[in-house]
Amino acid sequence: MPKAVVSQDTERFDLKTLDGAFVELRRLSYGEMLRSRDQAQSIRPTGDEGDNGQGEMEGVFHISKVTEFRFSKAIMDHNLEDESGRKLNLSSKQDLVRLDPRIGGEIEDLIIAMNEPPTKEEGEPSFPGPSGVGDSAGKAGSAKGS
Repeated sequence: MPKAVVSQDTERFDLKTLDGAFVELRRLSYGEMLRSRDQAQSIRPTGDEGDNGQGEMEGVFHISKVTEFRFSKAIMDHNLEDESGRKLNLSSKQDLVRLDPRIGGEIEDLIIAMNEPPTKEEGEPSFPGPSGVGDSAGKAGSAKGS
């Protein structure tokens, strides 16, 4: 029978934004992708009353939480260091906030591209939900290919 579980195999990508840098990524499981999406948005009261006298609600997006979760689960190895030569902990919020945004964006695009679901005709996602939450470019298909 065909295996329907995600492989724990990793794939190495040489980063284009930093000479000599690499990341080793693994594909996220469907459960991890769902958990990542659960963290993407929450609803909270605004404190205002609407036209009908009911309290109003607003949706809040938590892109940084999604990115932190995906980095912590997908990055298996890398050779990125800080200015003192210490290997960055890309599962740590403290190190992520210091990461060069070009490098972080490239890694994020690679993770999204690696975990993008197969599409139906004309680019329609095969299942609902924000497949690219945190993807500033909208599509990350071109990021893969190292």
